[in-house]
Amino acid sequence: MGDARERVRPASRPASPGWDPEDAAEIARLRARKLELAEVLVCHPY
Repeated sequence: MGDARERVRPASRPASPGWDPEDAAEIARLRARKLELAEVLVCHPY
Protein backbone atom coordinates (compact mmCIF):
# COMPACT_ATOMS: atom_id res chain seq x y z
CA MET A 1 0.00 0.00 0.00
CA GLY A 2 2.88 2.38 0.61
CA ASP A 3 3.69 5.07 3.08
CA ALA A 4 0.81 7.24 4.39
CA ARG A 5 2.67 10.37 3.29
CA GLU A 6 2.36 9.25 -0.31
CA ARG A 7 -1.45 9.36 -0.09
CA VAL A 8 -1.66 12.94 1.19
CA ARG A 9 -2.79 15.40 -1.44
CA PRO A 10 -0.26 18.10 -2.22
CA ALA A 11 -1.08 21.65 -1.16
CA SER A 12 -2.84 23.55 -3.91
CA ARG A 13 -1.62 26.95 -2.71
CA PRO A 14 1.30 28.27 -0.67
CA ALA A 15 1.13 28.69 3.09
CA SER A 16 -0.17 32.01 4.34
CA PRO A 17 2.30 34.52 5.78
CA GLY A 18 0.35 34.55 9.06
CA TRP A 19 -1.10 37.36 11.14
CA ASP A 20 0.41 40.81 11.04
CA PRO A 21 1.24 42.17 14.54
CA GLU A 22 -1.90 44.32 14.79
CA ASP A 23 -4.18 41.43 13.85
CA ALA A 24 -2.35 39.07 16.23
CA ALA A 25 -2.83 41.53 19.10
CA GLU A 26 -6.54 41.92 18.31
CA ILE A 27 -7.05 38.16 18.13
CA ALA A 28 -5.28 37.74 21.49
CA ARG A 29 -7.48 40.46 23.02
CA LEU A 30 -10.66 38.87 21.69
CA ARG A 31 -9.67 35.38 22.86
CA ALA A 32 -8.93 36.73 26.34
CA ARG A 33 -12.34 38.44 26.40
CA LYS A 34 -14.02 35.23 25.25
CA LEU A 35 -12.36 33.33 28.09
CA GLU A 36 -13.43 36.00 30.58
CA LEU A 37 -17.05 35.81 29.43
CA ALA A 38 -17.04 32.00 29.45
CA GLU A 39 -15.82 32.02 33.06
CA VAL A 40 -18.67 34.37 34.03
CA LEU A 41 -21.23 32.07 32.44
CA VAL A 42 -19.85 28.82 33.81
CA CYS A 43 -19.35 30.14 37.35
CA HIS A 44 -22.62 32.08 37.60
CA PRO A 45 -24.49 31.08 40.78
CA TYR A 46 -27.97 30.27 39.46
